[in-house]
Amino acid sequence: MKVSPYKSELENLKSNGEQAIDLLVDSRYQENFYLDFKNISTQEGSTSLSEEDRKNFAKAISGFSNTSGGLIIWGITDNRDNSFSKNPIDYSDTFVSLLNDSVSKLSLPIMSEISSFIIKDNSGKGYIITEIPKYYFSPVQVNPSLKIKEIPGRYYIRSGSDFVTANHDIISSLYSRHEQSEMVCQWGASDTDSYSETETEIKCRLTLILRNKGNAVLRDVWVNYTASGIKTSIERTAQIIVFTGWNIFGHSINLITLDSYKMGPQQTLSPFLIEITVSKEKITDGAYIYFSFGADHVAPNEVEFTLNNEKLTQFLSLKDENRNSKALVKYFLNLHEN
Repeated sequence: MKVSPYKSELENLKSNGEQAIDLLVDSRYQENFYLDFKNISTQEGSTSLSEEDRKNFAKAISGFSNTSGGLIIWGITDNRDNSFSKNPIDYSDTFVSLLNDSVSKLSLPIMSEISSFIIKDNSGKGYIITEIPKYYFSPVQVNPSLKIKEIPGRYYIRSGSDFVTANHDIISSLYSRHEQSEMVCQWGASDTDSYSETETEIKCRLTLILRNKGNAVLRDVWVNYTASGIKTSIERTAQIIVFTGWNIFGHSINLITLDSYKMGPQQTLSPFLIEITVSKEKITDGAYIYFSFGADHVAPNEVEFTLNNEKLTQFLSLKDENRNSKALVKYFLNLHEN
């Protein structure tokens, strides 16, 4: 199943609202491959976006669509000193309407799946989250008829935290390479030290292993992980140094490799391991683990599964000698193990 690498970030914003915005600002969370902060210049009462806002929006539509998709958060100021500040929009309802009205005018082809929603604060002001999905079928350019200096007709890609221009041949080659690249995920677990039981709980330690199975050299390898209703702890491995981002929202992880990192064919990466603790008595209703991963020009993948008491009962019915980390991975969690 294809999933956007920013999905975990998007769900946090939808679920936690202004609290998620505060965490991004207070932790000096950096703009990254799929997250862009923008202040606005459109004046209240305007019937269309300002030239600056149209320019920023058009570049983002082309850049995110041509890479892996992404989010714009309107209403956050980049202070250019490695910090950001909140600048909520007084007329957020009007501004989101102007964004929606402009989508069909800013790019070719038209990106009809772009959507925006508002997160309002206690005063009624708001931040607008715009989701721009990856476009899988052809390169996306800024509309050539757009009357803004320098950018009409240009193709953009996302590089680090910026949008940079690229010619049509380069963009086309990236689209043609897409299906030649493949990543898989495995969970490594040994029988000796990764599984333990007491009278009341089960503990299992699993190491994440990402493998490049294609022939292409991969960049911008990303991984998202989150869990709810189940006790987990997360440990870095030595290879975490090639990633940026870490555990921004409690037990959720959003990682992407540094701009300088390249992942060769058949190489593996293991950025972290998790320890899962399961009560033998009862699992919280709705407990789940969600994991997604991918790389630039690789179709994203996701694993999302729920844990329930029926699975727990079936697992505990196994003989003691058959209950181990590999059995838990195969039988209980339905994950691929190494």
